[in-house]
Amino acid sequence: MPLLAQAEQQPESVTDVVASASAPCYDLTGTSGEALLDRTHARMSRSVCWPSQWFDRFFANPDDMLDDPASTLLRVIGGYRWQDDDDSGKEVRVRASVDLPNASRRLRLTFRNDDDINEDFSASTDTRPQDVGENEDSTFRAALNWAARQTERDNIDLEVGVRSEIKTFVRGRYRIRLPMPGERWMFRFTESLYWIDGIGAGTQTRFEFDRPLAERTVLRLITQGEHNEELAEQELGWNLDQSAAIYVKLSSRAALQYSIGAQGYTDPSANVDVWRTSIRYRRNIWRPWLFWELEPFAFWPRFDDYHGVSGVVFRLETQFGMYDEL
Repeated sequence: MPLLAQAEQQPESVTDVVASASAPCYDLTGTSGEALLDRTHARMSRSVCWPSQWFDRFFANPDDMLDDPASTLLRVIGGYRWQDDDDSGKEVRVRASVDLPNASRRLRLTFRNDDDINEDFSASTDTRPQDVGENEDSTFRAALNWAARQTERDNIDLEVGVRSEIKTFVRGRYRIRLPMPGERWMFRFTESLYWIDGIGAGTQTRFEFDRPLAERTVLRLITQGEHNEELAEQELGWNLDQSAAIYVKLSSRAALQYSIGAQGYTDPSANVDVWRTSIRYRRNIWRPWLFWELEPFAFWPRFDDYHGVSGVVFRLETQFGMYDEL
C-alpha cells in the first residue's frame, strides 16, 4: 500500500473518510446530513483516528498493513546495529505482499526472508533494535492471507503458511476499533489464535489506546499478553508486555517515535525480564520509495542484573510496487 502517499492524502470531509477503503476508522456514514451535534461528534472522532493512521502508515507497521486493501508491495530493509558492549549485527530483511486481483481483493500472498515468530506478536511500538542481526540465516516464511471480513470498524483475517524446514502454521485474527467516551481516545482490541508447528497452539491479546496530544503528536499505550504450549512446557506462564510511545510528525517526510517498555513472564514469579527505550527517526529521502532510519536505544536485561546497554541502529529501506509519486 502506498505508505507516504496515504499519509499525505487526508480526506477533506467526513464522507471522504468512509470512501477511503484504507482508512482504519470506525464507520462515519450518515453523519453529514445529521444534526450539528452529530457532525461535531464525527469531526472529533476523525481528529482522533487520522493522526494514528498517519503514523501507522509512515512507520510501515506490518501488522497494520494487513488491514489495507490488497496491493503489491516489496520492502527491502537493511540494518546495522552497534552497542557499547562491543556487540554488533547487520541484516537484510525482505517483506513482500502480493495481491490476487481475481480473488475479489480478499486474498494476498506474503513472504519474508526470516522466520522470527516473536516479531509477529510484538507490540507495534517495539522495533527491538537490540535484536538486529541476531536472526538465523537461510530462513523464510510464506503465507496466504484471507480477509474474511473488512469494514471501517473491524476486520477478521485468516492466514495459513509454511516456515523454514517445511513447518506449517495457521492463524486467525480479529480486530476492532472504537472511539472511547469523550472522543479523545481511540481504542483498538486485537485477538489472535494460532497454531505453529514446533510451538503449538497459542493466543495473543492486545489492547491499544491512542490519543492525539497536539496536531502533530499522538500518544499510544499498548498492553498485551501471549500464551502458548511452548511457554507452558517451559513453565513461564504468560508473556506480558507493556509499552508506551509518543509519535511526532515533523513534516510530510519525517517523523519521530519515542518509546519505552517492559517485558516479562508471569511464572515462576512475575518479574520484568527487560526494560527498554528508544528514539526512532524515520525520513523519506530523494524518492518516495526510499527511507532511512536512525534509532538510538538502551535496554536493561534482568539476566545481567539490569546493567544498562546502549546502542544505535541504522536502517535503509527501499520499496517496490504500489507507491505514488509525491
